[in-house]
Amino acid sequence: MAAVSTQTVEKDSLLENFKVTLIGTMPDTITNMVVTVPFAWDTTNVGNNVEITCNNVENVITSWKEEDDLTHLHLEGLQLLEHDSIQIKFTEILTPDQNLVSTWHIQTAGRIGSLADISSAPQITVGNADSVTMPIYDVQRALSLFTERVTLEGLVTIGIQPSKPETGYG
Repeated sequence: MAAVSTQTVEKDSLLENFKVTLIGTMPDTITNMVVTVPFAWDTTNVGNNVEITCNNVENVITSWKEEDDLTHLHLEGLQLLEHDSIQIKFTEILTPDQNLVSTWHIQTAGRIGSLADISSAPQITVGNADSVTMPIYDVQRALSLFTERVTLEGLVTIGIQPSKPETGYG
């Protein structure tokens, strides 16, 4: 089970002491975890603004990775037992400058398992709840949450590379 410390935030604002909490619900010990910072959140200096609280925290190895325009916090060496919790506190993080629903995707793995999405990723509404959008990344990752048809609406931009001048003998 995972939760965030707030469900609604203002857009383009500095969020202080924002917490993501995960409580172990499996009988197997969670040893690895990946937390993905949602699309459009400003992750500049985020590595310097994170505090982790859990059992055995001195043995936890953290690393940040950029992939697919998203920032991922990797935690290894956890010893998260059933009913134990881990709290990741962002002392400062900047919210997106647009109205949207942000999903904090979390993956966990046990001693011999591979990373898998938790069943219920926490969400935050950014800005005006009456006119929010959801990034396509979140729709793709959470299709099982939708019980009805999903309609996507948006712009498609196709880039055209400049062509090389043809050379030939004529």
